[in-house]
Amino acid sequence: MILKFSKIQKAILAMWFVAFAICAQAHPEHFPPAGNLDRLTQAGPVIAEVVERFGFWFEPADQQTLSSSAQELIGAGWYRQTNSAPFEDLSISVCQLAIGRIERVLQGGQLERINPSSTRAPQTIKRRWPSGKGMLLFRIEGLGGETDKTPAFVRASVDLDSAGRSKPQVRIPAARTVYAIIYGANAIHKATPQTIEFLCNDQRVASVELSVEVPAVGQLEVIVKDQGTGHPTPIVVGLYAKDHQLVVPPDAISLDFWQNGGEPVKSRPYRTSRYWPGATWEREVCFANGRFAVTLPEGEYQLIVGKGPEYEPERRTCHIKAGKTLKREIGLRRWVDMQARGWVSGDVHVHFSRKDPKANGPLMIWTRAEDVHVANVLLMGDANRTYFEQYAYGPQGRAVEDAYSLISGQEDPRSEELGHVLAINLRAPVRWTSEYHLYDSFFDGVHAQGGLAGYAHVYQPPRPAFWVRRDMTLNIPKGKVDFLEVGGFGETDDQLYYEFLNLGFQLTATAGSDVPWGESVGISRTYAYTGGSTDPDEWFRAVQRGHTFVTAGPMLQLRVNGQIPGAVISAEAGSTLRIEAIADGAIAKPGFLEIVAQAEVIGSAKPVAPDLRQYRIEMDVPVTHSTWITARCAGALTSPIYVRVGAEPWWKRDVIRELIDVRLSQLREIESFIARVESGYTAGYADPERIQKQMPGLRSRVAVARNLYRQLLEQSEQSGK
Repeated sequence: MILKFSKIQKAILAMWFVAFAICAQAHPEHFPPAGNLDRLTQAGPVIAEVVERFGFWFEPADQQTLSSSAQELIGAGWYRQTNSAPFEDLSISVCQLAIGRIERVLQGGQLERINPSSTRAPQTIKRRWPSGKGMLLFRIEGLGGETDKTPAFVRASVDLDSAGRSKPQVRIPAARTVYAIIYGANAIHKATPQTIEFLCNDQRVASVELSVEVPAVGQLEVIVKDQGTGHPTPIVVGLYAKDHQLVVPPDAISLDFWQNGGEPVKSRPYRTSRYWPGATWEREVCFANGRFAVTLPEGEYQLIVGKGPEYEPERRTCHIKAGKTLKREIGLRRWVDMQARGWVSGDVHVHFSRKDPKANGPLMIWTRAEDVHVANVLLMGDANRTYFEQYAYGPQGRAVEDAYSLISGQEDPRSEELGHVLAINLRAPVRWTSEYHLYDSFFDGVHAQGGLAGYAHVYQPPRPAFWVRRDMTLNIPKGKVDFLEVGGFGETDDQLYYEFLNLGFQLTATAGSDVPWGESVGISRTYAYTGGSTDPDEWFRAVQRGHTFVTAGPMLQLRVNGQIPGAVISAEAGSTLRIEAIADGAIAKPGFLEIVAQAEVIGSAKPVAPDLRQYRIEMDVPVTHSTWITARCAGALTSPIYVRVGAEPWWKRDVIRELIDVRLSQLREIESFIARVESGYTAGYADPERIQKQMPGLRSRVAVARNLYRQLLEQSEQSGK
């Protein structure tokens, strides 16, 4: 398992670190001596993974200490990658303080100490691992010089099923103090003690004898069927031992994200899933094609199977007996059938390398396990290269299985200064590095081939790499943009979306998972109204028309005068609008339900039943002016229904000036970026001249946008007279 942080999490950690460092600068007397910054920051991901996988080892207060200290180190490391030298000495001091807290916690736990200079026989370590896997903590002293005060942290995984294999080896650096975190797996019943060797500079410096007690084994065989069809169906699987360890069946699919190296994985974190009933330690899962068999040490296990937010997940307690086979057949049923209501699920933001059609197999099982009918699998790019390559685009790049589709698209261009954009339903990639910061060229290229384009990460606050609001300010008033990704990572945010709606623009709400930074396909998803058709072309047409809602679990329906989101209703002043909305959920409960018009709540609801699964609103609203209306609940949001009175836009006229001031400030930020480039800033380009040549064009686009906003302001002021 390789711990990964989302792009926004890294940015937040880096900014938190800067704030912490500035505060620390005022009180240097509290900070220890300097050390090796590279070694210090490398400890962050190691400790974060310890907390994630074995946090239950520690008391809650110690868990929090380890977690917050690891975040400080990760933030420092990320900040150092994106900033050349500032705060270097202070960074070391802040990191040393975090390391000191980590050492105090680790030394109070199950820490084994090793002295490589000792001539005694290797020490014997005994453990009882009910699931056949666990963690070991070692502190190794004396390999570095007397002046080496910075501890090193390393992690390693060892396979303890040693039949026909050499002794497990762990490589450690020549540091005065080394903390080695070892994850052991595949320990077997009545195995002989296993020797683990520690190597430094390819020389053995220490060894330990590990004796693991593992119960005798039995067999678990599981088949999961969709009750609606009676057939086995792809599923999300969580199988957890008494010691809180996820057991990954051999039949679980292997997921390979990276086109240039990296290890395939068989499990994924599931912390942000709103529709998974697992406890804190039951937040890692795998995916299987309807059935699996696994050999398990005898004991009690918790089995959870699910299939996206429309299905009721099922939990079973499984008692495994030595030498016996336990068979379980489980039926999954829908608590709601959105396709029968006309709504079909999709994900606009999936990254997965598809070099050839063979890659479709595991990705299709994963997508079906989450019940996502239209998965947009995106090439990703930056100014210098591309990632997550797709073998084809258009009809040749589509993989279709029953009612499920994988379809090529792209997230490119991507820049820190202007944000990330998405293109779906492409016939060919649209990539011009000589115009990489001129996003309107990209939008035009996508539309020329019949694709849809919009902005990613609109739900996330402005941070390095997520200044998407800047280019939104440039190109939305030009009518270039089809949709905004307002949901991801199990969350939604409507603030920036509502700002542009209140300026009178028509924009569709979408959501995506951003796998592999997001945890699973469809963890946030887009439902489009196709009348129930799973033809992906019908799904794209529905997105283009704005017939969507986004969700991380709850289901949300909105109708105004019988019309669904995306509709434009012509009404007369003095008439009445009939608004109907329902929010419901099984595991992912709605929490609340609100009707919003021009960013103001005009209606709210209490739950229909005591279990808080459903909220309903029926209300009549008088028409006084043009407006837009959405519904929202916890984790879900609809696209607007637009109401037009005469020729009046659906803007919110009394805030137009304020909103335009915000947009003009964004244009000034773009001009500051242009000035930086003209002064030598390369923005990560391998060819600095290429970005220099784009700046006159970007400056002229800023001037065009500024003029459009001035015209909009004049129009709003004249209409108010």
